[in-house]
Amino acid sequence: ISIFLDDPERQLDGATQLWTLLSEASGLMDIKQAIKSGTVPRFVDILRHSASMPQISAARVLATIASAHAKVVHDAQAVPALTKLLASPTLEVREQAVWAHCWRWAA
Repeated sequence: ISIFLDDPERQLDGATQLWTLLSEASGLMDIKQAIKSGTVPRFVDILRHSASMPQISAARVLATIASAHAKVVHDAQAVPALTKLLASPTLEVREQAVWAHCWRWAA
């Protein structure tokens, strides 16, 4: 998966593709598969070190995963990274960080 590369554009593409797969009604990829593939820690890393567009997609994927497996997202240390994003100058980054936080509390 291209999220494991250091190129922000490729990270964005990979995160967007994974989010689409996780969100599709046909269930092309289930959340457990995404967790097993090691994506959660990588998405947390993207939240900490990437440009705003990959951060948005990473937060979106983490919110989707947290909707069913909040503990996995929490255990990957996503909460501090998401909290820091609440101060982002980019509105959409802040919005996705809030969504991910909401799933954390709802699950």
